[in-house]
Amino acid sequence: KKSQRMCKHIINAQVSLNLNGKWYDCHECYFELEGKALELGDLPTSIPMACKKCRQLFQKDMRIFGTTDDETCPHCGNRFMLPAMTPKSCLLAEANHFLNVALSDNLKIPMSIDIQI
Repeated sequence: KKSQRMCKHIINAQVSLNLNGKWYDCHECYFELEGKALELGDLPTSIPMACKKCRQLFQKDMRIFGTTDDETCPHCGNRFMLPAMTPKSCLLAEANHFLNVALSDNLKIPMSIDIQI
């Protein structure tokens, strides 16, 4: 049985795409494995997808994808159209949260800055 792997580029990827008989989690995974960029014009009109939550397969018609409210798995309702969380964006969000907590804990008095021109 094949183990479920995580995409290293988009941490919150919710589906895998089947392109030409191979499964990919994102366009960067495609590039790494195929050595070429994934072009929108090269996509078939219907793409098999696998939900990472329920592991069920379904198809999406790419001619109308994005024009309808069609962003969830038809089997479990898992929303797969989410803002991408990359390792860099997660690190920046954690650093921002850490700095905000540290500043609010250490600056108990209001701070003002006078700028003179």
